[in-house]
Amino acid sequence: MFRISLIFLGGGLGALARFGLAGWVARLFPSTFPLGTLSVNIFGSFLIGLLITGLEGRLSCSSPFYGFLVIGILGGFTTFSAFSLESVNLMRNGAWGSAGSYVTLSLLCCLIGTMVGMRLGKWW
Repeated sequence: MFRISLIFLGGGLGALARFGLAGWVARLFPSTFPLGTLSVNIFGSFLIGLLITGLEGRLSCSSPFYGFLVIGILGGFTTFSAFSLESVNLMRNGAWGSAGSYVTLSLLCCLIGTMVGMRLGKWW
């Protein structure tokens, strides 16, 4: 029950962080392009790469801290469902170029973010 409580708490904190960062980016760069979600997902991908590699050998997947941090906070922070909805909405609105750019940027930048995080995590 303790681990489940930590995941629950982490998920709430991650969702609040996502709300804050996505909103801040959207206010900073107003656009119909979903830059807030893109930023959150790239940053979340970087963080998961950094943490998983940096904590490798020091943190078990069965650890309550892993559940809190990786499953809870980062799971609540990144949002594939919002990415999917925003992509479909761009297509439904006829913004096929923006939809294609968003999907491509999301995939490439999130993969790169994870790899950069993993590389930096090795120094940790």
